[in-house]
Amino acid sequence: MRRLSLQLVLTALLAVVCIPTIAQEVMPEGPSLSLEEALQLALDAHPSVLAAGQGVEAARATLSGARRPPSPELYIVPTGKIDDASLVGLQALEISGKWGARVRAARAGLGRAEWDREAIRRDLVFQVRTAYADALEAKAVVQLSREALDLVRQVSLAAQRSFELGNVPRSHVVRARVEQARVEQELARAEAELRIRKAALNTAIGRKADTLFSLVGALGFQPLEASLEEQMQRAFARRPEIRAAAASVEAVGHELTVARRDLLPDLLLEGRLEKLTGRGDRPVGLGFTLPFLDWGRRKAEIRRTRAELAGQRALQVQVANEVTLDVEQAVRSLAASRQVVETYEKGIVADAEELMRMAQTGYQEGAMSYLEALDARRALTEARTAYYQALADYQKSVAALQRATGASVP
Repeated sequence: MRRLSLQLVLTALLAVVCIPTIAQEVMPEGPSLSLEEALQLALDAHPSVLAAGQGVEAARATLSGARRPPSPELYIVPTGKIDDASLVGLQALEISGKWGARVRAARAGLGRAEWDREAIRRDLVFQVRTAYADALEAKAVVQLSREALDLVRQVSLAAQRSFELGNVPRSHVVRARVEQARVEQELARAEAELRIRKAALNTAIGRKADTLFSLVGALGFQPLEASLEEQMQRAFARRPEIRAAAASVEAVGHELTVARRDLLPDLLLEGRLEKLTGRGDRPVGLGFTLPFLDWGRRKAEIRRTRAELAGQRALQVQVANEVTLDVEQAVRSLAASRQVVETYEKGIVADAEELMRMAQTGYQEGAMSYLEALDARRALTEARTAYYQALADYQKSVAALQRATGASVP
């Protein structure tokens, strides 16, 4: 029996060292969902993307309207009998340059809406990538917890048998039970965290939080080098927020031109039917508008647009400052997270695995108890858990750098 107990413990401890880097879920909860599929679902149907698309359509309609001439006006001028009333038609012909400025303002507004939509798409890609990395981390921790629980149960069984044979005191049995209860609680927390992170991923995709799916793939590590100067240049060349801010300044600048030229007179084409019955003269006349006789309304509009233009220019400076901060933070974070992953790969995890092997050998030779070997197992599990967190942080840092530099949306 003593030999059987020893074999159980050694087999279980050996399994800890030989577990895969990241295993698949034991029981998938729904259809598989890869990162690429999650991104496509989000970009196709997320409410924020759909709303931004409607904003683009609204801007297109505004541009279409800006290209149209002013509406004609019709007046009935009563003179005595109804048959003697005159019908007057007026059509304004914009000769002050307002039409061209209005069209340019609307075109810049359309560009702003399109860049705003692109910014929303990039932010959404970042959110989905981050949520997927978090879910993969939780999945890996759940698998580690399940394997740790299997080991502890075998050790607890071995301890009970050794106690029954009189080889160990009862405290070893109690210690093993306490460890088993602790690992069971860890597994429960890990499974709850996985469900929470899956719900967060569903929300990032734009669907119901309780939609069932199983994750595909595992956390990986591909070291990247990022030059701050180079990434900054890319960001200012490609970030949609930079383009949107410039389009806003351009649009308001053209609106200011429209407001200023609104003070200039336009040509009026008049057609008159002297009598509604159709009898009488049908003279045609020309006239001019008198926009300066508006009690100061147009001048107030100029002041308003000028202030708005100054505000948009200030916001443009702020956007540039925020982009600069985003890129610097992303580059620094990527370098730091890469260093952490490499530290775990080259040192911490390897040392924990070596300690586990030493514990196995020591237990086999009688130099230490299986409880000490169990402590070594716990250290290895904790090291691997922290390693998966470091991998997830690295993946999120990569996603943050892509967002900060305006990388292409898949």
